[in-house]
Amino acid sequence: IACRDARTQADLAQADTAAVRATEDFLRYLREDLLPASTGPLAVGPEACARLIGLERLDDPLGEGRTAVPPADSLLARARALVDERRAALDSLAAASRADGTRAALEALATERPDANDFVPYMDRRLESVRDFLRGHAIVTLPRRDEIEVREAPEFRGLLALTGLDAAGPWEVRGARAWLEVTRPDPAWDEAHRQAHLARFARHGAELSAMHDGLPGLGLRAIVLRAGPLRLRRALLSMWSAEGWGEYCEPMMLDEGYGAGDPGYRLAEAARALRFAGRSYAALAIHAGAMTSDQARAMLEERCLLDPEDAARETRTAITDPAIMGYTDAARQLLDLRDEVRRALGPGFRLRAFNDAVLRLGAVPAGWVRAGVTREMGIVDGPDAVGAKP
Repeated sequence: IACRDARTQADLAQADTAAVRATEDFLRYLREDLLPASTGPLAVGPEACARLIGLERLDDPLGEGRTAVPPADSLLARARALVDERRAALDSLAAASRADGTRAALEALATERPDANDFVPYMDRRLESVRDFLRGHAIVTLPRRDEIEVREAPEFRGLLALTGLDAAGPWEVRGARAWLEVTRPDPAWDEAHRQAHLARFARHGAELSAMHDGLPGLGLRAIVLRAGPLRLRRALLSMWSAEGWGEYCEPMMLDEGYGAGDPGYRLAEAARALRFAGRSYAALAIHAGAMTSDQARAMLEERCLLDPEDAARETRTAITDPAIMGYTDAARQLLDLRDEVRRALGPGFRLRAFNDAVLRLGAVPAGWVRAGVTREMGIVDGPDAVGAKP
């Protein structure tokens, strides 16, 4: 610990003891109270699914119903169509690469992978590549000190995700470093398993992961909101997962020229976009009662081209986080909103102003994002009435 203040260290020790006891009490509750009573269906039900999707809508403040959320059957059809659409886009990019099929094209991308003994430094270089690009392009306002570093993830993280963000809470103002955590291969694995794991961190995909979970994705969002002047928005920091923002950042960065001239980035992004669409579809189908977990896992393997271990990981994520069904839709809406504002402002559009506005509003209910962004960008009462802000 970097802190050397005795009183602060004493307070930390006391808080740590209290946290350990609270965790033990919670685990005891899960084991002795909740588990014996948990005999109902896994699915949250079609109506709850529609409400979860509705929470991610950008155009319906306070759920006022200006744009009604379709019923679960329509949502399922749309989610399935998105998987098919993204699979077709991936197949098209793979065909353009002249590889012998889509799987072969993706396998070719995995040749540039980290060494197990250089794993964390390798990922740090991937994050630094993204950071350098952001410094040279007017995409988003970076803090003077972003304080995002890479470290090895705790063992449990790999059950649900291979990369993730561990960021300081909204009230931590000192030593508030954020960590991009990466799951390294287990030394006990055989060589084949180890190499398969390292292939998941091939350069193109690893840099997209750094965008998603680090900069300008979830890590930057946490920094911006923690530094915000409004206590309510800071208090709401943990209420919005920001996965929609993370997904939005990947194609947005490529649209702005990241990796220009290297078609591997578009191919890797298309594969990740297919994974996200499949994950959202799996969550919706499982919790609407339209699929079993085994059927969802098979769909992720067959339609989304995930290997069995990745498909099982995404299925667990879909089961444990029903809200994930709305994240891909939220990312798509952000891309649509960006393009709508671009058309409205014409030559006056500035991507950095748009992204900064979204980040500042990131912890408010999702339905307020459109109204807040268009107001900040100088658009009044729709795209035909544009006024320049002073």
